[in-house]
Amino acid sequence: MLNLLLTLIEKYEQENYPIEESEPHSILWELMEANNLQEKDLSDILGSKTIVSDILIGKQIITEKQAVKLGQFFHVDSSTLVTNSTHLVDFCLTIEMANSPQICLNRG
Repeated sequence: MLNLLLTLIEKYEQENYPIEESEPHSILWELMEANNLQEKDLSDILGSKTIVSDILIGKQIITEKQAVKLGQFFHVDSSTLVTNSTHLVDFCLTIEMANSPQICLNRG
C-alpha cells in the first residue's frame, strides 16, 4: 500500500511539477559560487581564462575531458557537466520537420 502511494505521488509530481535539466555551464556557475571561486581559479583546470569565460557564457561546451577534471575538482559526477547531445539532436529534428533549413545549436 505504501509503495502504491509513493508511486502515485511521484507520478503526480512529475506531471505537475517537472524539474528541468540545468545546462552544464549553469551547474558550473553554481559550483563556483558555492565554493567562492572565480574564473581565474579554474583556468589551470580548463586551460585558460578565455576557455573558462567562454564556457560560463555558453559560447563553448564543456568537453568530456574537461568534465572529468571538473568532476574531480568539485567531487561531483562528471556527467552532470556534459551537454546532453540528445537535446541538441531533438532541436535539429524539430526545426527540420517544420520545413525550415536545418539549424543546429552550435556553441563551439
